Amino acid sequence: MILIIFLVITEGFGFKNYALMEPNFTRVKTDSPESYPLNFFIIACVIYGIGTIEYILITILALKYPPKYVDFQDLCSVANISVLIFNEDLKGYYIHGKNPSGYADVSSKRLRLNLESEKQGNATIRGIADTHPDD
Repeated sequence: MILIIFLVITEGFGFKNYALMEPNFTRVKTDSPESYPLNFFIIACVIYGIGTIEYILITILALKYPPKYVDFQDLCSVANISVLIFNEDLKGYYIHGKNPSGYADVSSKRLRLNLESEKQGNATIRGIADTHPDD
């Protein structure tokens, strides 16, 4: 997708013509020779801009529609268990489940009270964030 957007911007909108060795700053094709360092700079800026916009959009969408693994991380945290998952021979992921209340072997009533306390912001923060999500 990035390649198609890159081609539309450089070829379709004429951004590649900014790399021509001429004094005026125009996107119109002329007979002027092309500057290879300037061409590299234009290409790098366009790809960096596309990547930045894509990163921002993915981050905004992740806030609205969180990934499926977030629920599994919360489950590991509440259950106070750590999980090591290998997806290849020597590569994997480690989820450190640390319950904010410090213990997980409790009754369902106490677990519900712990979750309510966390919801109200009276418990320690779960995950890698430094603040509560409501702040």
